[in-house]
Formats: sequence, C-alpha cells, structure tokens
Amino acid sequence: KPWIVLGPRSALFSPLKDVGLIVIDEAHDNSYKQDQSPYYQAQRVAAKLANLANAKCVMGTATPRVSDYYSFKQHGATIARMDKPVNDAMLAPKVQIIDRTDKSKFTKSFLFSDALLKQVQDTISLNQQSLIFLNRRGTARLVVCETCGWQAQCPDCDIPLIYHKDEHILRCHTCGYNESPPTVCAECNNTEIVFQAAGSKALEAELKKHFPHANIMRFDSDTPSALTLHKQYEAVNSGQIDILVGTQMLAKGLHLPNLTLVGVPFADSSLYLPDFTAEEQTYQLLTQVMGRVGRTNNQSCVIIQSYNPKNPAILAATTKNWESFYQSQIAARSRHKLPPFYNLLQLTCSRKNNSSAEKTAKEYASKIKTDLPEVVVLGPSPAFHHKSSAGYRWQIVVKAKNRQALTKIIGSLPSGWSYNLDPVNLL
Repeated sequence: KPWIVLGPRSALFSPLKDVGLIVIDEAHDNSYKQDQSPYYQAQRVAAKLANLANAKCVMGTATPRVSDYYSFKQHGATIARMDKPVNDAMLAPKVQIIDRTDKSKFTKSFLFSDALLKQVQDTISLNQQSLIFLNRRGTARLVVCETCGWQAQCPDCDIPLIYHKDEHILRCHTCGYNESPPTVCAECNNTEIVFQAAGSKALEAELKKHFPHANIMRFDSDTPSALTLHKQYEAVNSGQIDILVGTQMLAKGLHLPNLTLVGVPFADSSLYLPDFTAEEQTYQLLTQVMGRVGRTNNQSCVIIQSYNPKNPAILAATTKNWESFYQSQIAARSRHKLPPFYNLLQLTCSRKNNSSAEKTAKEYASKIKTDLPEVVVLGPSPAFHHKSSAGYRWQIVVKAKNRQALTKIIGSLPSGWSYNLDPVNLL
C-alpha cells in the first residue's frame, strides 16, 4: 500500500521502508535549517536519504538559493525551469518602480508615493484588494541619503553598517568595524541623511489617515491572536478586507482572487540588514510577494518604491531575470570568500556583562588564528541581537575552504559557546 507523508523538516525521519520520492517545497526557505540540537539542514538530509534509498529528490522553489543553484550546476543535477504561466488567460501584472529620492513623487505622504495612493484608491473603487508589504526580517536602523540613495557600508565586508542610537555609532556586525555616523552623504555631500526603520504599524496608521473608510487589517508578529491570518482567512479570501498590511507571512502561498494591487513602500529595507544574504533575501521576498497577483484574468499592478531602484536584486525581481541576478551574486560571493566558495562557521558567546563577553571573544578569536592559520577569522563583533535577558552576545565568523577545519573548531569549542555551521544568515 503506497504512503504519502506530509510534514515539516522532521518528516524526513519518518520510519518508511521504501522511499521512492522526496519533495521539498519552497526549498529556499531558511526554516529548513535547524539551529538547535540535533543540528541539520533538511535539504542535505533529503539528498542523502534519496541517495541511500535510490529515490528521487525534488527541490521545488521559484527563487532557489544561490549556493544551492551553484551546487546543482556543479554536480550536473537536472534543473527544470517553468517559464510559462499555468494558464494562458493569466495577465501578468504591470510593474512600476518609484524612486524614493524623487520628492516630487511624494507630495501627500512620506511613506507612500502619489502613484501608490492613487492606485490604492482606484483598487478600492473597483471593490478589489490591495496588499501593502514590508519586506524585512527583524529590525535594522538604516543609514541612507534621501537625495541620492547612498547607504553606509562596511569597507571590508560590503554589507550595511547598522546605526546604534545608544552609542551613536555605525557598526558592522560581521567583522566589528565601526565609525561615527556621517553628517553629509559620501556620494553627493547632501545633509539629508535618514536614520530610521519603517514598521508595519506606521504603514497601517498612515493608510488609515488617507483611507478612513477602508477596511484595513495588519498581519505581523504583533497581531493579536484573535486577528491572526489563520483566523481571519475567510474574511481576507472573500474580499471583505480592502487593504492588507504585513510582512512575509502575506508573501507566501496565498491565492486571493480579489487581490489586484501589491505595493512595497520600502523595497530595499531588507537590503539594509547586515548580512551577506541580504540581496538574496530581497530578491526572494519581492518575487514571492509579486507572485500574489497576476494569477487571474484581471489586470493587476505592482508598485515598488526604493531608494536604490537600480539595485540588481530589485531589477532582477521586477523583470523576472533570475540568471542575471545569480551571475552578479556568484561574482560577489567569490570576491568576498563567501558560500558557495567558502564554508562558514558562526561562533557566539554569551556573558553577564558586555566587557566579559568582548574579552572572551577576542581571546578565542586570537587562539583560532594561531591554531588554524589557514582559516579566515572575522571579528569578534557584537551579535546583531546583542543584548538579551541572558546577557550580552559577541560573535566570531570563521571562513574556510576545507569544511573539516570548521568541524575541528566545533570539536574543541569551550563551554559557554554556541555554534552554527553553514548558517543561512549571520544575524
């Protein structure tokens, strides 16, 4: 009797006698990596299980991870591209990119362009739905020039520097580099430097001001349990909600027949996260949320607002040009010794006070450099989530071509340290 097992990553350990096919849906998703004991990455486990059972393994995703795609190509794996819509009657959405540095396009609201506000109003008039999407995980105080779109970046790691208001300093959370906040833009010398992080609550409040009679609902981690997407799905699906506001939980898997407008007020907000996968995450999220429209024969629209409208991730997502994005990412990864060309190990220590954590991290980083001169050691630096109820966290990032050098470090890790081998991000 045939069996079909549906489940999360742990379903891979189901006691089946004769496995013939393993399918990993949304194979790019970071949740397939388990960062607590037992540590494993579901994609690796699935591939090994398929090999042992002489079964087929299918990784399904519209936005493959750069490292995975590189590995598939290197190993000659079959890559099946779906470049045509399921139904010829589907109308592709019209995509418009709005430059946030052009203030003439934001006369009614700092958050929403005149074009986006008009499109929301037109959509409401047609009794159709709008989705206003904030594409970020976590919170990062961005440092960006409102005139030209320049952003403060680490000169060594090529990732955004994060502003810390309490210390009034910009810091790289990978290598520890820091500098004083700029008073003028390094590119255009303008003084209009923004230090902020937009939130979904601010978007909701602004929308209520402009559309007081619309039914607006926000879905994010702060949503009360009685108003979660799961419990409000029927109202959302039937079109009772005029405007949906939220983060990535709205970007994946939903088919809403009345949804004809997607607006992304800060398309580059996830680009400001201090992580080497920031552009990849941005490409994935934008592609996913744009996929919520263009699924019917109704004409739909996507409006993207960005301080950096020519960013490769944004251009590739809006033009559905995966190949150009992949090539730009592979070149950058090779240049900065990142996966898939190098293996990564993230080491984190936690101590009651900050000075103790910093001292411990510096001493251990020095020991690694002495014992293993063939690896590259970045940091130590304060972890992105630096302070918690347990104390203060500092991290070290180790790069190595030979993965065995990293497992050697894990094998002799002192007490009080935690590790993350092959981290999907460094936050």
